[in-house]
Amino acid sequence: AEYMGKGEIHYRKKGENQSIPDLSKPDALIPYEAPDSDNPESEGFIDPQYGYPSAMLLHAPSFIDSSFVDALNLEIINMTKKLIEYNNNIFPLCEKIKQVIQDEAGKVLERKEGKKIMASIYGSMATGLAIESSDVDIVIQNIQCQKGTTYADSIYLLSNSLEKLPFIKEHKVIPSAEVPLIKLLVETNSLGVKTNKKEMKIDITLDDSTEEHVSKVSNGLKFTVWLSQKLKFNPHMKPLIFLLKKLLHHHKLNVLYFGGMSSYILTLMVSAFLCSCPLLPTIGHYFIEVLNYYGYQFNSDAMQIIGGEAILVHEGLQPSPLVIIDLFSPGVNAAAKVTQYHEIRELFKYTCLLYTSPSPRDATLSRMPSSA
Repeated sequence: AEYMGKGEIHYRKKGENQSIPDLSKPDALIPYEAPDSDNPESEGFIDPQYGYPSAMLLHAPSFIDSSFVDALNLEIINMTKKLIEYNNNIFPLCEKIKQVIQDEAGKVLERKEGKKIMASIYGSMATGLAIESSDVDIVIQNIQCQKGTTYADSIYLLSNSLEKLPFIKEHKVIPSAEVPLIKLLVETNSLGVKTNKKEMKIDITLDDSTEEHVSKVSNGLKFTVWLSQKLKFNPHMKPLIFLLKKLLHHHKLNVLYFGGMSSYILTLMVSAFLCSCPLLPTIGHYFIEVLNYYGYQFNSDAMQIIGGEAILVHEGLQPSPLVIIDLFSPGVNAAAKVTQYHEIRELFKYTCLLYTSPSPRDATLSRMPSSA
């Protein structure tokens, strides 16, 4: 494959003559520079036709033979099948845990008039996008605070009730979180569900309509529906999210509380990439290109992701390193707390170079940094 200077990587058949740059030289790679509107040929210039820098790997041409991409594609397909199987196998266990939590909530929390207290799974486990390290997100709905009590009181009341269950190994209330929650570590062997997973991490939130944070919980449920629809019509979305989630998790860049990138933000980035990406032959090509796009092409100084699409803006410098407008809260930057964005971008660059540099094709997903 050879980058031709128009935001594309061109894939060549194995054995074709190609001039390979010496990437070991210090000046082989030139750092990304700020856009120069007076010089359309400069690296980082935003091409008005496409909305991303017209120069990408301008100083690091990529050469990828077809046999390598075929091998990479096969590994990605196999990994995706295993994770889909994992999600299918683990879901009955999650349903069992959800039911137990719902029963306990019904005993100690006050329900809304005419309503039954319900527990719902949302997030990655509901959309089938969980990886082995994913928590299970559960929200308790149709509750109301008892007279003279607060949301925090209800959280602690439920936590104290759950603590008494024999399969709860650990429990903790996080009142300072953006959405206060209960974190549980569940031992699964006594739940009567056949599974190879010995422990499961659970995050529980309450959907109490009297509290300000409810919109965030409700938005999480709305996003689950939105993403489920997206996944039906784009077969490339699921494997790309799987791969990038594993990559960020392995490098501890996936926790928003510590400045990392949450699954929600990552999913919107994948959606934006797929909206602007031309049709490619295989998922192996898509994986290399998404790393390429966010490692080199996407100019966060002049672009925002809005409605799951990358949009060129003209207001000048962005208020934060990455701007991704919340799908359900217009004007709110969901990525405002991603303080490790530059580290994440460097990781994408580095991973892209691993797959596009002329090193031996020992291959495939094992070449990902420390193997995701």
